[in-house]
Amino acid sequence: MNSLVQLMRPSVVALGILGVIVGSFVSGYFDTFEIIVSIIVVLFIAGAGNAINDYYDYEIDKTNKPNRPIPSGKISRKNVLYISILLYLVGISLCSMLSIYCFGLAIFNTFISWLYSARIKTKYTFGNIIPSWLGASSILFGGLLTETVGLSVIAAASMAFFANTGREIAKDIEDMQGDEKGGKKTVPILFGEDVARVVIKIFVIVAILMTPLPFIFELLNSYYIIAVLICDVMFIYSFRFLKKNPAKAQKIMKIAMFIGVLSFLIGAL
Repeated sequence: MNSLVQLMRPSVVALGILGVIVGSFVSGYFDTFEIIVSIIVVLFIAGAGNAINDYYDYEIDKTNKPNRPIPSGKISRKNVLYISILLYLVGISLCSMLSIYCFGLAIFNTFISWLYSARIKTKYTFGNIIPSWLGASSILFGGLLTETVGLSVIAAASMAFFANTGREIAKDIEDMQGDEKGGKKTVPILFGEDVARVVIKIFVIVAILMTPLPFIFELLNSYYIIAVLICDVMFIYSFRFLKKNPAKAQKIMKIAMFIGVLSFLIGAL
């Protein structure tokens, strides 16, 4: 059971679940049953995406993450494939209970997450915009329960996308050794770590510059701006570690993202 939980990556799934709650609440949608179903759908589809990523990354993980379930021998690669398919199917089946727009987004994300792991991530330099999209789209998913997407939901999803893209590139710096062996074409491998750090800062700063907009346009209350400022400070603080400790930098960014997404929930209540 612990191997299955590790395979699904709880912190990534938790951020997706929080995104669903934020998207629905910011949209003024409080149907408990549909929100719970949405959370379960994201749990299964995001978990499946993380599992299939491990399935295709098993050679790279031997170097970068030897304690992951497959390289550590805790679970076989074949079983990971079966688990991924099962999780995808259950998630899509449950999504049929929600709006047609939610169902369409679930189908699209299932396809794109599998394609990313199987093809895109090893062949395209900016392939990490896909996991950034997948994370940000959980907010859209929650908003689509109303069958419409408001400006607050778009703002939250956009900030999450830019911030997470920066974090993904920071993770590429952390994983360079294994990625080179696996033939990946990431920004730090192709252009060097210095260029990668500049790109990271550009994406994160764009996200930070967007944070005041929901308050300026009176989409969210004053509590939002207080909470999101904490997020902004943490992102800027993470820059200190990009050169000497990129692993720490991306972990700080992940915490900042949780606070940033949570700030939208605070601002909507």
